[in-house]
Amino acid sequence: MRSFIALQSTTGVDLSANWTHQDSDDTFNLGADWYVTKSWSVGLGYTDDGHDDTFVLKTAYWLRLSDSFSANFELARELDSDADGVFIGLGLTGRF
Repeated sequence: MRSFIALQSTTGVDLSANWTHQDSDDTFNLGADWYVTKSWSVGLGYTDDGHDDTFVLKTAYWLRLSDSFSANFELARELDSDADGVFIGLGLTGRF
């Protein structure tokens, strides 16, 4: 489930929630991304798989290269976790 709430002072907030069931395991995901501009977001995420729960702080930037292609960059850090380090994501999206 996903919902976008438009704001007057900034672009808006993207809220998401989903549940998956696989091999008698349930996973719940919640997320909120605040779009400071149309291209840049700052967000929080939460995942609970029944064995462990994880909080994530992230930021992402979308760069429009043309009408058909966009690049995106993401940095994320797990909070209060044994995991050490920062996740760095790079992506390319094509629209045809």
